[in-house]
Amino acid sequence: MQRHRKHFGPYAVLGQIGSGGMGTIYRAVDTRLGREVALKVLHRDLDVSGARERFVNEARLVSSLNHPNICTLFDMGEQEEDLYLVMEMLHGQSLKERIAAGPVSMDEMRSVAVDVAKALEAAHARSIVHRDIKPANIFLLSDNEARLHTKVLDFGLAKHSNGSKRLRPHGITRHGATVGTVEYMSPEQACGYDTDARSDLFSLGAVLYEMATGKAPFRGSTSAVIYSELLNSDPLPARDANLNLTPDLDRLIQRLLQKAPGDRIQTASELIQEFALSCSEESRCSGRSHLPYIPVQTMAAKKARIEAPFDHPAPLYDNGFTRAEARRQPGSRRTVLRGALLCVLLILLAATVRIAWAGKNPAAFHGVLQIRPLFNGTGNAALDDAPTELLKRELSLFGNYAVQTSATDNAATQPMEPERSVTEKHEDPSSDALLSGSILSMKNGYSVHVEVASMVTGHRLAEADETAPSLEQVPAAVSRAAIGLREALKEYR
Repeated sequence: MQRHRKHFGPYAVLGQIGSGGMGTIYRAVDTRLGREVALKVLHRDLDVSGARERFVNEARLVSSLNHPNICTLFDMGEQEEDLYLVMEMLHGQSLKERIAAGPVSMDEMRSVAVDVAKALEAAHARSIVHRDIKPANIFLLSDNEARLHTKVLDFGLAKHSNGSKRLRPHGITRHGATVGTVEYMSPEQACGYDTDARSDLFSLGAVLYEMATGKAPFRGSTSAVIYSELLNSDPLPARDANLNLTPDLDRLIQRLLQKAPGDRIQTASELIQEFALSCSEESRCSGRSHLPYIPVQTMAAKKARIEAPFDHPAPLYDNGFTRAEARRQPGSRRTVLRGALLCVLLILLAATVRIAWAGKNPAAFHGVLQIRPLFNGTGNAALDDAPTELLKRELSLFGNYAVQTSATDNAATQPMEPERSVTEKHEDPSSDALLSGSILSMKNGYSVHVEVASMVTGHRLAEADETAPSLEQVPAAVSRAAIGLREALKEYR
C-alpha cells in the first residue's frame, strides 16, 4: 500500500511524523547526500477540488522564499501518483504544543512574534499572503539554546495579493471562498473577501493572544458560533486574563485584532519596529513607565506631546521628541495653556477639513442607515427575509454608520415604488438615509437592485445592480451589491 512504501525517489522513509488534512509527514534520509529530511506526501485519496494544484502551488511559493524563519523546501517529486515535497527536517515542537505545556513568558512571546513577523515581511515583500497563520503552523526549534528560533510552516493556502482578480491558478480557490482556520482568520477572510498582508497580521494577533492567555480570542462550540464572535464581538483584553502581560504587548495585540483592516498595524515591518521600540521586561519590572511608540510626524504625535504625562525624564525617541521636551511637567502653567490652545486649534482644523471634504464628496455618508426589507418579486418565500438580513450584516461589518431594519414595510407583498418619497411618515424620522431595493426573476436567473437615498434631501447616494444565474447564487449577488454600496458610501476599506 501507498503508506507502507519505504522510498520516494532517492528518499528513504524512516518513519511517520504526523498527518494533516492535505498530506502525511515522514522522516526520511536523502540517500544521495546522507542528510535527514522531512517528506510531505499528498494524500492519494484526497477528495478536494484542486488539491494537487494547491500542493504544487505551495511548492512554487515556498521555493521563491529563502528566509531563516521559513521552512526551506529542497525538492518536489512524484512517484506512482504520489506527489511529495522534500523539506528541511526540524527538531523541536510546534507553538501549539508549547502553549499546551504551560504559560508562555514575555520574552518567548516577543521572540516568536518578531520571528514570525520577519517571515511574513519576507513573504509579503513578494506579494504572498500565508492565510493560515496559527500555532500549529509555527515551529520552535530546539537546537539553538542561546535564543528561541522560530520557523513558519505550511504555505498550502497561500496566495498572491498582486491586485489581480485571478488570485490563484484556475480551479484552486473560487472567488469568495473561505479558507483557513476559523479561530485565527481575519473578519475579511471569514467573509470570503480578498485578503492582503493585514489579514496575516490579524492572525498573528490571535496567536499572540493565545500565547498570553492560553485561549484563542474567538471561541465557540461550533464554527458558526466562532464566526459570530469574530464578526460581532471584541475579545477581552489579554491583560485581563494575564496580569504579567506588559501594557505595551497588550496594546499591540489589541491593535492587531482590530476588525477593520485599516485600523490595524499595516505591515510586518511596522510590527517589528513596534516590538523594537516597546519597553523591555527589565524596565517594566523596575517600575519605570514607558511612552508608547508614536509614528513620525503624525497628528497623533503632536497630540500626544500635549496629553502624555511626563512624570519622569523620558529617553530620546526617533519620533522627534527631545530630552528637554520630555522633561516638561504638565503642572507648568505655560505648558497647560499652550496645550489647551493647540487642542482647540486641532478641533477647529478637523471640523473645517470635515466640512470641506463633505462638500467635495456628497456621497460620503455617516449616520443612521435604515434598511427597508427588499421587495421579493420572485414568488419564492425563501427570499423574503434572508437577503435583507444579509445586507444588514454586510453593511454593519466595516461601515462608520449605524444600521437598522425598518419594521413597517412588507417586502413580500408590497412592491418597491422608485418615485415614492423617502420622507413619508412611516419611515423612522431619526434615520439619515434609507436603503431600498428588490429581487426579481429574469429569464436567465435573478436580478438584485439596491439603492441608498438621503432621508433629508431625497437624493440618491448610492446604488448597485447584480445578477445571479441561480437561486443558490443570490446570496453572493447580494454580498456584491453590499460591497458596491459600501464603496459608493466611501466606507469600504
